[in-house]
Amino acid sequence: GAARAGVAQLTVPLMAAGAGAMLLSEGISLRFALASALVLGGVAVASFMRR
Repeated sequence: GAARAGVAQLTVPLMAAGAGAMLLSEGISLRFALASALVLGGVAVASFMRR
């Protein structure tokens, strides 16, 4: 539902950074990579958690 869609929206900046890295050869810092892993972990927990 709407809550799951809202959680999925948290991945938009990660996708934009990935596209920038691939298409524009922009660098991704270690800090950003670690933060991205935490965000994706949170999205996974929120998406697959049963209520």
